[in-house]
Amino acid sequence: MLNNKPRWALVLVLVLATALISSALTYSYTRSLYNPRNEYVLYFNKDELTKSDVAKFSEVWNLLKENFYYDIDEREMFEGAIAGLAAGLKDPYTIYYTKEQMKQLREYSSSSYVGVGLIVSETKDGILEVIEAVGGGPAKAAGIKEGDLIVKVNGDDVTEEEADFVVNLIKGEEGTEVVVTVYRPSEFQYLDFKMVRKKVHIPSVKSEIIDNLIGYIRITMFDTMVAMDFYNELNLLLKKGIKGLIIDVRDNPGGSYDQVVSIADMFLPEAIILYTEDKDGNREYERSNAAHIDIPLVVLVNERSASASEVLAGAFQDNGRATIVGTQTYGKGVVQAIIPTKDGSGLRVTIAGYYTPKGNVVQDVGITPDHKVEIQGTYKDSPISSIPRQEDLQFHAAVEIMKGKLAP
Repeated sequence: MLNNKPRWALVLVLVLATALISSALTYSYTRSLYNPRNEYVLYFNKDELTKSDVAKFSEVWNLLKENFYYDIDEREMFEGAIAGLAAGLKDPYTIYYTKEQMKQLREYSSSSYVGVGLIVSETKDGILEVIEAVGGGPAKAAGIKEGDLIVKVNGDDVTEEEADFVVNLIKGEEGTEVVVTVYRPSEFQYLDFKMVRKKVHIPSVKSEIIDNLIGYIRITMFDTMVAMDFYNELNLLLKKGIKGLIIDVRDNPGGSYDQVVSIADMFLPEAIILYTEDKDGNREYERSNAAHIDIPLVVLVNERSASASEVLAGAFQDNGRATIVGTQTYGKGVVQAIIPTKDGSGLRVTIAGYYTPKGNVVQDVGITPDHKVEIQGTYKDSPISSIPRQEDLQFHAAVEIMKGKLAP
């Protein structure tokens, strides 16, 4: 909208001088059309905003400049206004990123980044819960544990902040300090951890063999290299003679769309993996080719399996390719695109909804497992990585189901 000048437009004047009185505002509004000097002009379609809407922005801008007690950085103020455009859509997944945040986002999407080595997931209350403190990372060394809830960063309360914002606060330049305050439910206490940021490698894929015949691969996040890492681990398991595979995406918040499609394609014959539909009703289908690895599959999910994890579970379930075990998944069924701007900042924008091969809605619904199994007792709401194997009822159910598939 801002790039295509309409035949008649409302003009928003951002004056780079002292505050205007109302009479001067009218003058600037007119003058900017013909002889702009120290002003910039934005155009809005009159069918979408009225003249008073546009004038209000300028009025509020100037009222803040006139009355705010502290010093004002107008660049930061304007950055905040831009961020407000995305926030005004009231979609938690549509966000404006500054240049620095775009850089950090690229790091977070890779398997290594500068931070403290925490894998986190957002609770239903919007608070970040520690899923895993990565071995070799500052958080693990400091004593942060699975299940800790992040409540402050550098003394500032973050319980009402967006997840991306909190993650970006914790990350930073290598060698710098950060203080993370957590609430530990198991001990009913708040704890402060001072850490020095460092480059941390977070492995997204872990594998093992169970009872000689069953392969087990856990995917903690669908980062930009996960499909290759998964393929390599799978090949090692196949060479060791596994006959069936359990894929564990519990506590996996999602990640790369392309990566999960690649993993699904490894196991599906010619079939629909998923389809997306934009606001105009246009559909795009992701399909697998005929070549595939034909071994029995079980997929483990829980209430923190989201987005790409739900794509994988839904694709296998609808195509009759795997048995899904666990609890109802999170229910994130929308797709975002990262769109960079010319100055290096960018937007994450919800561009479509996605649906399982049979057309089932995922958003706010999730994937219903074929076998519902809940974790009981002490570990009921604990991160999977903190549950002792002998107490992991979902894991044991998956193993028993796989044994049934492999029985002669």
